[in-house]
Amino acid sequence: MGRTGLKYRDLSPENFDRYLDYVEEVQAENELFCDGHMRLQTNNVAARQVRYDRIGHVESLRDHVREIMAAASVSDYRDDMLGWANKSSVAGSGFAPTQAQINRIEKIYAEDYERMGYPKARHAA
Repeated sequence: MGRTGLKYRDLSPENFDRYLDYVEEVQAENELFCDGHMRLQTNNVAARQVRYDRIGHVESLRDHVREIMAAASVSDYRDDMLGWANKSSVAGSGFAPTQAQINRIEKIYAEDYERMGYPKARHAA
């Protein structure tokens, strides 16, 4: 992929390092006008400007929706009402980032981890 050196379908740790280089580069060029998938979620949802009462995570969407429905006294809510949510039709690749890469992701997206309440990975001693 041009100047990045990324190799399509290469699941090697070296290629993922190149991808993280690319993410850092495009965010540095313009944190607001880069691909939305690479941009901080803080920017995508204007969290610096808007104070949210609740922040839900896709990873636990069903639980968050249940809490919201209970708080709103919606007694006839059922999980199947979410339909497609939190389902993937793609089998996993088997790729797992290294601890150094996890640390780097946490650094790149540090504001999101803090603001959105994502837990950081437990670091090996």
